[in-house]
Amino acid sequence: MPKLSHEALVHLVRAAPEAIVGLLQRELGLELPAQPHARITAAELVDLNLAEYRADAVITVGPAEAPSEVFVIEAQTDVDTRKHLTWPFYVAGLRVRFTCPVTLVVIALDRQVAAWCAEPIDLGRQRGTLLPLVLGPAQIPAIRDPDEARLKPELAVLSVAAHGREPGAEHIALAALTAVRGLDRGRELLYPDFILAVLGEVARAALEQLMNP
Repeated sequence: MPKLSHEALVHLVRAAPEAIVGLLQRELGLELPAQPHARITAAELVDLNLAEYRADAVITVGPAEAPSEVFVIEAQTDVDTRKHLTWPFYVAGLRVRFTCPVTLVVIALDRQVAAWCAEPIDLGRQRGTLLPLVLGPAQIPAIRDPDEARLKPELAVLSVAAHGREPGAEHIALAALTAVRGLDRGRELLYPDFILAVLGEVARAALEQLMNP
């Protein structure tokens, strides 16, 4: 099955933090301010041995100087048990930095990987547990309306990645391709490649028929 690369997925998150926060509100029921003012902030952390660790993205909600909440965003394309060591480190380090609630959010577009990411992480003797929030295919809407896609182009591209193998995926891809036209030069060049990379042969052929009747 074609996959959106880790780098491409992180790029989408960093380009549209408000879309990710919107999914957390709508799909997972998180209570946040009506206008959360989501923004990307520095994601580097350093341990006592001066080794650097970097989360994929960190989104703050609220004032930049004193956020009310922080989300650590990790893009996961496969099962990697080492993440059970680094993810708690990210959460603890950012809680020290910002002194506010910090939540781990994992974006996993493969259903099996998403199920693994949702498992509780035991920090030792079951005395402390980290419960990740997961945005998987079930939490990412299938956007087929071009007008809706234009409002949130990054979410439209993510929608293709999450549902690109489902029946009618060519309509999701067409909406996303329509949405990315007219964006800045970098995104307008990159996003079509992202979209085509996650479509199977059948959906790609159907998309070609839609674009060239």
